[in-house]
Amino acid sequence: MSTQRLYFGIEQIKKPTFAMHRRVGAFTTDDHAHFRHQLLYAEGGVLHFFTAVHRLTLPPRHAAWIPADLAHRVESSSPHLHL
Repeated sequence: MSTQRLYFGIEQIKKPTFAMHRRVGAFTTDDHAHFRHQLLYAEGGVLHFFTAVHRLTLPPRHAAWIPADLAHRVESSSPHLHL
């Protein structure tokens, strides 16, 4: 199973709020931050969420609140993961 690198480009969306739902499977992101808050929801798989001081496991059907400007990285090896 290969792991893909993801970049969603959500910073280009100009609406103040929006929702995105996408099957992503196994993936990893580079360290990054967003200028607005983010609610990250794991559906159908497990997410691993990393900051400079925390390592969190997000089980299926759970969410994490990510404050604006918090540098983080996300990865998963779950083939059926939806975000």
